[in-house]
Amino acid sequence: KSELARGVAVEDVRSALLAQGWELADIDTAFETAGMHTHIAASYGSYVSPGSLLSVWELLASSCGVFKKRFWVMLGVEILGVFLAAISFGACIFVLVVFSPEVTFTRTSSFLNIFSMSAWGLFAFFVAALLAVFSMVWMGIALLFAVRDDMTDNGVFGSYRHAFQKVPTILWVSVLSLFVVFGGSILFLIPGIIAAVWLFVARFVVIVEGDKGMSALANSKAYVSGRWWAVFGRIF
Repeated sequence: KSELARGVAVEDVRSALLAQGWELADIDTAFETAGMHTHIAASYGSYVSPGSLLSVWELLASSCGVFKKRFWVMLGVEILGVFLAAISFGACIFVLVVFSPEVTFTRTSSFLNIFSMSAWGLFAFFVAALLAVFSMVWMGIALLFAVRDDMTDNGVFGSYRHAFQKVPTILWVSVLSLFVVFGGSILFLIPGIIAAVWLFVARFVVIVEGDKGMSALANSKAYVSGRWWAVFGRIF
């Protein structure tokens, strides 16, 4: 339980216990004893009983409590994220302007056309956009760690440290979710909406339980199943 409190993924703890000779049944019992069946709910507020959700007012009250408790950490995460995105974009523009003899300024209202689009210009803009997007994604994941009250090392920099390890997994889960939702939308709009709600908590499953890929999607669906309308109402 102490390892989970430090942000160690569930699968990593499970693997370590197996390596020490634990039986699967004993591991499952240990997780149940530690409250892992409600671990996601506990990480973001009060415990909820299986099959139930916090009411809208309880959810708002819990969110306000987390906001008050973690305000300065969340603010620090956001400021640092915007700063990193601005630095990454500005550095690439600086390289483009200073070191490329092919740069020419044009009089146009379109920001994307302020430089002639040479091969170097296209590459610089691609790098700038990639770094800026990465910074914002990193910040978004760091915020998910920043609001957790079951961790002790999730200050501003701690949240970013944990988040950095989860960026590839979150991106992969997001891509898989997009494909599932898009596939459902092709059949008809309604299946796409159903799938989007099913997979809404996938990123929280990644952050709290350490699941990856299709396992995170499957567990997200399992958490939402039986509560679809309740989750839909809280989202929209």
